[in-house]
Amino acid sequence: MFRIGDAARQTGLSPHTLRYYESLGLIRSRRNGSGYRLYDELTLARLRFIRRAASLGFSLEEIRKILRLRDGGQEPCEQVKAWLDEKIRRIEAQIRTLEELRSELVALRSEPQATSDPICCPILEARPAVTRNAR
Repeated sequence: MFRIGDAARQTGLSPHTLRYYESLGLIRSRRNGSGYRLYDELTLARLRFIRRAASLGFSLEEIRKILRLRDGGQEPCEQVKAWLDEKIRRIEAQIRTLEELRSELVALRSEPQATSDPICCPILEARPAVTRNAR
């Protein structure tokens, strides 16, 4: 059994984060006679899973659903695949938007400076603003 500081060090999380995850029901701790939180190896593995899933862009709510499925004896992998597909679609849309922005910036950079009376900077004022889809 590990006290909160040791569990935090072993998982790369802060004690505050462990308490927060416990308040959300993502993990559980036991208490010793003095009231200190104690974590077992299984909980440390669960914390590592949570950290990894969060680093891949899963929200804590999605992680909670994955853990609930697993705790209920179900395989969560089909749900995870569906979320991965959605995350990939969002990333691909972001990449397209960034590529469009990059092209616009490169074009602005290569244009000759206008000689008209600019309000601020003729490079930025030379073209009309492009409206992008906000997500």
